Amino acid sequence: MKLYAFTLAAALAGCAATVAPQSLDEGLAYAESQVTGIEQSAATAVANGQLKPADAAKVLAGADQAMVAVKAAKAAESAGDTATAQGKLAVATSLLAQLAAMLPKGTK
Repeated sequence: MKLYAFTLAAALAGCAATVAPQSLDEGLAYAESQVTGIEQSAATAVANGQLKPADAAKVLAGADQAMVAVKAAKAAESAGDTATAQGKLAVATSLLAQLAAMLPKGTK
C-alpha cells in the first residue's frame, strides 16, 4: 500500500511539473511561485552547506530582479498592454531558469 501511495504521489508530481501555463495570468502566477521556490531552495542549500552564502546572495538578487519583471508584467497587463506583459514575463522566466541552474542539484 505504501508503494502504491508513493507511486501515485510521484506520478502526480510529475504531471504537475510538466503542465505549462496556458494563459498570461497562469504564467505570471507560475513565475511568481518560481521566485518563491528559488528563494527557499537557496536558503535550504546554504543551510545544508551546498551553496556558499555569497552565491546565495547572487541567486537572491536575481530572484529579486525576476520579481520586478513579474510585477512589471502584471502592471502592463492591467494597463491592457499584453505584448509588454508577455515580454516582461519572458524576461522573468529566462532569469528564473538561469537561477535554477545555479542551484545545487536536489534543491530545486
